[in-house]
Amino acid sequence: MSADDVFANLLDPMVVVYGEPKTADVPAFLREYAGLMADYTAEELRHAKAAIMRKHEYRSFPTPGECLKACEEARKAISPLWGDEMRAKIAGCSSLERLDTVWDGDIAPRRNQVSKGTFEAVKMTANRRAKELMSQAAASRITGEAAE
Repeated sequence: MSADDVFANLLDPMVVVYGEPKTADVPAFLREYAGLMADYTAEELRHAKAAIMRKHEYRSFPTPGECLKACEEARKAISPLWGDEMRAKIAGCSSLERLDTVWDGDIAPRRNQVSKGTFEAVKMTANRRAKELMSQAAASRITGEAAE
């Protein structure tokens, strides 16, 4: 994610609720926060924001550690849902070309944005589906050749 995503989905709403952080250089302070949270998706940042706003008990700006903890908890909650969604997409692939498109566009870019276990489970599902599709293609070629 970009710093703009971190600002739009987490930091800007927190400034509205908690006010600007009490520091000599507010833009630098917020850039540091954005840098710490740049690896999280927009969805994870929105979930983290909601959790912080539900749990943070003080009028002061939440700490970096509090924000990172909320982002990690959001990732853990969202990863299994993402995994289920990707496994369903993989199952719906009717060709190796479509499977490649799903892998390149939806799965591979999230490698570092979901838990390792979730990513590995999705990868195993994709490998199994690729083998199924290759087997089907081979069977079609054999059947086609036998019919000639």
